[in-house]
Amino acid sequence: MTREFGYCIFAFEGGDWSKDDFEGLDRGFALAAELGYDYVEVPSYVKPGLLGGEPRTDLEFFNRLGTVVELSRKHGVALSSIFAAADLFDEESREIEWHALEGLARIASTLGIEHLPVTVGMQRSSDELRWSRQLGALLTEAGRRTLEHGVRLAVHPHILCPLETRDEIDAFYEAADPAAVGMCLDTGHVLAGGSDPVELARDYAELITYVHAKDVDKEAADRAAAANDEKARYLTFRDAGDGDVDFAGVFEMLETAGFNGPILAENDLALDPEAAMRRSYAQLSAMLS
Repeated sequence: MTREFGYCIFAFEGGDWSKDDFEGLDRGFALAAELGYDYVEVPSYVKPGLLGGEPRTDLEFFNRLGTVVELSRKHGVALSSIFAAADLFDEESREIEWHALEGLARIASTLGIEHLPVTVGMQRSSDELRWSRQLGALLTEAGRRTLEHGVRLAVHPHILCPLETRDEIDAFYEAADPAAVGMCLDTGHVLAGGSDPVELARDYAELITYVHAKDVDKEAADRAAAANDEKARYLTFRDAGDGDVDFAGVFEMLETAGFNGPILAENDLALDPEAAMRRSYAQLSAMLS
């Protein structure tokens, strides 16, 4: 599989969802251009104040999106997508969340973006898969709205969310319409959540539309999960090729299925994002050549 790939430059903002660091993003875009990445992904923070802090105003939200577009043009690096998050637990705010995703899809479509990866339900309890199934139906509604603008949602299995385990992922797709909701396969989150990324790539190959190539120290991740240490779980992520993910197996499954969507290296909380970005480029280049 010889192909283009990109980088998620979230770490250049210090992994902090509560603030904008445009200087950090500028450095991330510049290094992506220097190294030769084909595209980058930047979070939208579609829900103001998602993980605490003061909610963004409308002007602040649109300023963020406008700045991201300016940086993309300045450095000549395309956007593969604008990462989103939707907190669908609160019934009273669901319509707002749907509107936010649809609005983001409208903007994304003007930039030539076709896929919108999204995490959902940033809380853990799934009540014996009931909530995982409910999320499938709720995100289907959102996905049908974004498809009207030519943008397909890609749900992101994620630790500490109701789409962490294989049973939860399966339950989600029992209720979701795959025509409206694809999958963003994050290899690190899948392995840290107790599933085999190669098996998931095989079983959901036709639904995978987007890939985050993230690695993880599985032994450390299991210890952190057993200790219920949320911060430690995130710190077990590694650059692609530096952990226990079988990337050769994952990419073989995707190639066999004819996958042609975006592939992006990612390390959420890289302590040295520039070094991580350089290392990821070298290692992912070798994997995809």
